[in-house]
Amino acid sequence: MTNWMYLTAGLLAGGGVVFHGVYGYVQVPAKLDADDLPSSVFGDGAQTLWMLRLCWHSFTAVLVVAAVTLIHLGLDDTGSAGAPATIGAVMAVIVVAWVVAGGSRRRLLHPGLPIVIVATVLTLAGMQAGPA
Repeated sequence: MTNWMYLTAGLLAGGGVVFHGVYGYVQVPAKLDADDLPSSVFGDGAQTLWMLRLCWHSFTAVLVVAAVTLIHLGLDDTGSAGAPATIGAVMAVIVVAWVVAGGSRRRLLHPGLPIVIVATVLTLAGMQAGPA
């Protein structure tokens, strides 16, 4: 059975893969210069840049897993509810961290925030709605 909420949330996550993983990467981490970054206990600015890029790509990988899982469940939601519950929980933590984290208030204007909120709500609501 088809679950349009999972399917829509999966498509939003898939869009996040493209925009965060490709466009966002080109706009932010790809422009950073290791010489301008601080060193840490792990190494110099080059090590800091590597860690930032690793975290960037790790989040993109989370979006890939969420997109594939939710699209699959959107097309056939007869499987376990564990996967969407886990994905919904991870996305909810991301939303909370995004909203309460320090930094500029401009973070609240980032176009990804409402998209992640909608995908989170659809994922969690899709568990309650069942097949359409």
